[in-house]
Amino acid sequence: MNHYTQEEWLAYIQDELSEDRRTILEDHLYSCDQCLHVYLEQLNYVSDTLPMLSEEEQNVVPIETKKMPFYQHSIFHYTVAAAITFLLLTSGMFHSMIGFASNIEESTVQNREEAVSKNVMNKALSFLELIERKHKEEK
Repeated sequence: MNHYTQEEWLAYIQDELSEDRRTILEDHLYSCDQCLHVYLEQLNYVSDTLPMLSEEEQNVVPIETKKMPFYQHSIFHYTVAAAITFLLLTSGMFHSMIGFASNIEESTVQNREEAVSKNVMNKALSFLELIERKHKEEK
């Protein structure tokens, strides 16, 4: 990487360079920490000789910020969520939902148990029929 001298940075600070050369030096400042350090040293060195801002330039106009509507604040969203939760709790909605879920769970468990016991019964019956056929064939 090509580094620039203190004199070049001093000329940059005092606005003694052409626009093309200034652009090259500015682009270099974004990528080189060593040159940025040299630039800041030169800026501190000549800071007393730099022109001061006029009274008008010093009066900075504050940026007006638009006030957000109340419904866009996160506290509003949390309050609405808490109110809905409280409403559902007091109305018994969660209790009925739990009852509904347990009914569904019980019915699926019963269906599963019936299916397993039915399969065992069918296999046992087919085994007995097989034994019975063999016994008839022997006679």
